[in-house]
Amino acid sequence: MAGIGFALRKLSNREDLSSIVSGFILSAIVAAGPWILTTVGLLIVSYSSMGYFARV
Repeated sequence: MAGIGFALRKLSNREDLSSIVSGFILSAIVAAGPWILTTVGLLIVSYSSMGYFARV
């Protein structure tokens, strides 16, 4: 995660609009990534166990 800070700092050194927007998008992905992966993992486990509990 330390490399993300360096990438965001490099993006923020440029003063154009696209670098600011890409910095916001990258930071949103980094912040929401673990939450999204956890949600998808729980959905996979939930759907894979539905057939097991229907048979029991």
